[in-house]
Amino acid sequence: MSFSMYDYIAPPQWVLRTVENRPNTMIVIGSMGCGKTTWTLSLVARAIERLLELGIDDSEIAVVHSMGTSMSRALEALKSIELPRVRYLYWFNDDAPAARGMHGRRAMSEENVEESRFYVVIRHRLKRMGFQGFMFVVHAAQIYHLIDITFRRMAKIKAFKDYPDEPSDLKIVGPMLGKTYLRKLKEISFKIWSPRDEEELREGLSSAVVKFISRKKVVKVERRDIPKSVTYLKVEDEEDLPQSTVRRAPVSQREFVRLARECGLRNEKKLRTFYKKLFRDILGYAIDERFTEEREPLLEA
Repeated sequence: MSFSMYDYIAPPQWVLRTVENRPNTMIVIGSMGCGKTTWTLSLVARAIERLLELGIDDSEIAVVHSMGTSMSRALEALKSIELPRVRYLYWFNDDAPAARGMHGRRAMSEENVEESRFYVVIRHRLKRMGFQGFMFVVHAAQIYHLIDITFRRMAKIKAFKDYPDEPSDLKIVGPMLGKTYLRKLKEISFKIWSPRDEEELREGLSSAVVKFISRKKVVKVERRDIPKSVTYLKVEDEEDLPQSTVRRAPVSQREFVRLARECGLRNEKKLRTFYKKLFRDILGYAIDERFTEEREPLLEA
C-alpha cells in the first residue's frame, strides 16, 4: 500500500469534522545547507495549493514560521492572528534545538520539561484561543537526537535530508530506514554535497527520504512559495527577548556557599562547582558567572 503525504498534511474537511484540533506532526533532519527549510516550506505551499483546489477559502489558512524560538513564545505571537477564522494551521518550528527549552532530552533541564508539557496540550491551548480545525506541526533540526523526545515520538512523518555518517547517528537512523532507503539517502547527500551539475544539485536539495509510520519513500518537492493570499506569520529567534524572561537561579553562588558553610561544608571550590552543576546544568537556570572569577575574594571560614 502506497501513501500520499498530502492526505496527511492537507486532509479533506470531513477529517476536521471528525477529529478536532489534532496535531499531525513531522520532523525534518539534515545538515545546514541541505535544503530543510526550502523543502519544508515548498511542501507546505503544495499542501495549501491542494486545499485551494478543494475549495478551501484562503482566509481559513494560516502559516507560522518560527525560527530558533520556543513553541510557547510562538504561541504568544499567534494572538495577532484571527484564530477563530482559521481552519488549517501550518506551524514550522525551524531550528528547534536553538531555542531555550527545546534541546534534546540529553540536556535535561526544567525548561525542557516545561516546554514538553506545553507541547502535549497545545491543541487544548489553541482551542481556548478560539482555534477549531486542523494543524500540521513541523520541527526541524540538524541532528536527530537534538530534537526533544516528545517531538520525535509524536511525529508520524520523519523526513531525512542528509546521510548520517556519524556512527552514533547511523545506529539510530539506520534501523528506521533500512538498507534500501539508507542507500537512497546517501545518493541524495552526494547530489547535494558533490553534484556533477546544477540540475543534480537542485534534485538533491528538493529530495528527502520520508518515513510515514512504517512506510518509506523518496519525496521530491519542487521549490514553491507560500501563496501570498494566506496569512503568514514569521516569529524570529529569542535574541530580542527582555532580560526579565531569563530564568535566574533563586540563590546566588555567594549566598549558596554561605549557607553551605553554616551547615558545616567547608570546601568552597567544590561548593561552587556543585552550584553550577545543580542550577545551570541540571535545572537550566542562568547564573552570575562573576562569582567564579579568581579576583572575587573568598569567604572567610
